[in-house]
Amino acid sequence: MLIQPLFHLDLGASVDLSQDTEVIRITLKNKTSFVSTWGGREGTPEISAPTRPIRYESLFSVAESAPFGGLLCRVEFGPDDGVAQESFRLLQTGAGYVATIPLDELVPVKDRKRAVLQVLYVIKMVHGKTVTLGLITIDEMILEQDENVVAVLDILGFTEIMASTLSSQTMDDFEKLLVNTILSPSKFSASFLSSDALFFNEKNDLMLPEEGQALNCVFISDTIILYFNPTAPIDIKKMFGSVSLLVGMAVQMGWLLRGAIEVGSFRSVRDEKIYFGTALLKAHKLELAQEWGGCILGPDITKRFLREIEPLEQEGLLVEYPCPLKADARKDLPEAPRLAVNWAYYKHELGDRKEALKKHLSKAPTTAKVKVENTIKFLEFLEKKGLVSAAHMEFQSYNLRSSTRKKNA
Repeated sequence: MLIQPLFHLDLGASVDLSQDTEVIRITLKNKTSFVSTWGGREGTPEISAPTRPIRYESLFSVAESAPFGGLLCRVEFGPDDGVAQESFRLLQTGAGYVATIPLDELVPVKDRKRAVLQVLYVIKMVHGKTVTLGLITIDEMILEQDENVVAVLDILGFTEIMASTLSSQTMDDFEKLLVNTILSPSKFSASFLSSDALFFNEKNDLMLPEEGQALNCVFISDTIILYFNPTAPIDIKKMFGSVSLLVGMAVQMGWLLRGAIEVGSFRSVRDEKIYFGTALLKAHKLELAQEWGGCILGPDITKRFLREIEPLEQEGLLVEYPCPLKADARKDLPEAPRLAVNWAYYKHELGDRKEALKKHLSKAPTTAKVKVENTIKFLEFLEKKGLVSAAHMEFQSYNLRSSTRKKNA
């Protein structure tokens, strides 16, 4: 990886690139500067204002409210630099995707601040080499090393449903049921809301490239685990939104999910399918304590992300609600959970939520009816508050081949 500094960007600076990718225009307040993308190897790349007419396209800007500015650079990647080609293809679409590369080996982490290279734009890809524009800046680490935010969701009644299905059908039939009604929706929910855009391949098939997703999704028997991709920025709303969509879709598909979200240590060894850490254990313990279908926030994540959570309460994605707990679980919890995810937050066309829950209630064994009844009470609470179908899901979609925006989705 070859990095050439181009220009220091202060807060409020906007960056435009000429259509021929030869000139970069930087504007800050009333001052405009110009930089040569390719020149200046022996000296400063800053140049005089071009005299010829040039058309520019906006690349990005550094918000005035951002904690740090950065150093604009031209970065050349070779095939052995460890960046997936799929990342470069996503960058080419202009969808706003940013590949973030920690520079810990060059600049030591200090006071929970680390130097990172944000790869923003691909200038050209030729002969195995990719030339990009990037920004070296400081990233405030929301989480410590080996920490993560983890959601654990249990499929209620899984054992009984499996036994009932296998009494008259085959394992293949049960696998199809799982894939069509819970596994595929789970993958879709985690991918859909944790991506900033939808991508289509050359055949116009919807793609969910892992490089563009903030969340990973894992299935272990009757348990679904969501956690942040270690290379992705921590946008806590994406976790809560994905859980909301997943639990809500599951209700319509014939399943009840019960879950909890916590923060703490977490390690995933994906090749070996090994997952462990305190975040996983805390979320699992909270999940088991509940007596409904829904998802709550643990005390640690509530305190740790207090600033990010407050506006999500105002939006209605998170709600304060007395979560129903099992009697024998209350004494083992350090404090009662205060916040729940509003799983009816997003508008969809899958049918009436209350009717779906009534079907659950009619089929539930006597011992499980209280869980469904508590879930219905929560939905009625949301209805009274006007928090059902409070938000729409809108995305831009892009074609990876043409690198052009297609439409609103």
